[in-house]
Amino acid sequence: MTAQDTLRLTSEQYEAWHADRSYDYDSQFASSGRSVVQMIGEWLDKMMTTIVGNETYWEYRTWIWCTVAVVLLVAIAVSLWYKHPKLFQRDSKTPELEYDVVEDNIYGVDFDSRLYEATHAGNFSEAVRLRYLQTLRWLSDMKLIDWQPFKTPSQYSAEYPDRNFRSLTIVFQKVRYGGFVADRQVFEDADRLYLLVVERDGTNDDGSRDDKEQRKGETE
Repeated sequence: MTAQDTLRLTSEQYEAWHADRSYDYDSQFASSGRSVVQMIGEWLDKMMTTIVGNETYWEYRTWIWCTVAVVLLVAIAVSLWYKHPKLFQRDSKTPELEYDVVEDNIYGVDFDSRLYEATHAGNFSEAVRLRYLQTLRWLSDMKLIDWQPFKTPSQYSAEYPDRNFRSLTIVFQKVRYGGFVADRQVFEDADRLYLLVVERDGTNDDGSRDDKEQRKGETE
């Protein structure tokens, strides 16, 4: 004796159950079909209607959001200006190159040995730097400049207005701060200018002396 199927499903009953949404359990997990942007937009609309009122919001919706955007942009600009004011500054003159007073010291340096090492290693940018500093040391010893660790190359050029020294200063600034990579020829030019400055022994282009003591005596 076999068991009989006591539950019989007719096609009419199947169609009826299929059409009944009460049995559509998958719909509880199905998405609404709205994108994240749409849901955020609806949330913002709902928030703004609670602030300004439903009728006012929908009547001036575009203007309201334009105002909000302008306020946000102004707030961002003010914040940037407060935290980074240099972003909004425009200098009419090129700022003077920053002078490294820690590395560019003229005392306690064995220039001859350092220059030998730099040139034999092919580091001509370092050789140019050392030759310029050696020039400053010589000018300082001759009392042609008043060397101070905080002074800039431009200040020394103003103190000792010699065309050869000025040319050497330009070469030094290009190599030291302008990102110019010196080769042997550039160093030889700097070396030649150094010798021209030293060989003048503190005389001006017209042959007159130009040292601190003489200028001081003339003013007294």
